[in-house]
Amino acid sequence: MESIAQFSLGGVAKGVGALAISPCGRYIAVVDMCNDHNMSIFNVSKKKPIVSVSAGTDPIGDIQWSKKANDLRFTAITTRSI
Repeated sequence: MESIAQFSLGGVAKGVGALAISPCGRYIAVVDMCNDHNMSIFNVSKKKPIVSVSAGTDPIGDIQWSKKANDLRFTAITTRSI
C-alpha cells in the first residue's frame, strides 16, 4: 500500500466522521467531528481542498457519491436527514 496524498482538516477537527472517495478517484469528501461538522472536498491529484463548509450540528454518519459516470454529486446522511 502506498500513500498518494495527505490532507489536513484544520485545528478544530476532532477526527473523521465520514469519508468517501469519488468513483473516478479524483476527489475525496470528508466530514470532521467538530461541533459544526465541517465538510470538505479535496482534489487528490492537486493535493489541495476545493471547498469546506459547515454541514450543521447533526453528526454525519456516511457520505455516498453518485454511481453515474462523471457525476460528482454526493449525499451526506445524518441521524435525521439525507
